[in-house]
Amino acid sequence: MKRRLLLAWFSFPLFLLLACSKGGGISTQTRPPQQNTSLGKDVAVNLEQERQATFQSAVQYYEGIGGEKDLGKAFHLFENAGQQGDVQSQFNAGMMSLRGEGTAQDSANARNWFLRAAQNGYVDAYFQLGLLAYNGTSEKQDFRKALDLFTAAALGGSADAQFNEGVMYLKGQGSPKDPVEAYAWFTVAKNHGSKGAKNGLNALSSSLTSSQRSKAKSIAADIERKILSPK
Repeated sequence: MKRRLLLAWFSFPLFLLLACSKGGGISTQTRPPQQNTSLGKDVAVNLEQERQATFQSAVQYYEGIGGEKDLGKAFHLFENAGQQGDVQSQFNAGMMSLRGEGTAQDSANARNWFLRAAQNGYVDAYFQLGLLAYNGTSEKQDFRKALDLFTAAALGGSADAQFNEGVMYLKGQGSPKDPVEAYAWFTVAKNHGSKGAKNGLNALSSSLTSSQRSKAKSIAADIERKILSPK
């Protein structure tokens, strides 16, 4: 993502950046097979093989594997596979539309692809939709909606989304200011590898009472259980 949004919390001696880059990469790794169980077995297998082949061809053009890079062809193939229901291709078509790679930059089209991928349970799609809602890109800025979308991605295991939850609770965006909830989310984000979460924890640590920190740790433990045991 080219855009990074500065979030200042002036009661603390540092600034926190909303995480917006790590969840934004094109997906190129082969995923587990997708099969529509409502179709006959042979039809489902053939459709999945076709989707996989189209996806792999798109990746080759995107990365220039075995030849020159061709982002236009890559985008076209991701779109084709996405139309066939391939969730990684739906996400990739969204990212390429958002960045203007291989096609004209179109945040509205990106949002449509992210919505399709999110409907298929793709965690990074929820994250990108959260960024669009937060920044007011292709739709009216809506912090409450952004917080809900980041929550969906956070409970799916996204450390960047977990970090963003902390920042938004700290700032009171989409929810009343809640430093205890913020501390809990920063704790979870740190456990999942967020580098920025340590700064958030350091910023809050001296301002919270021991009772508040204990409550935050209890909330963080509840969040971790939800991540490990999704409904």
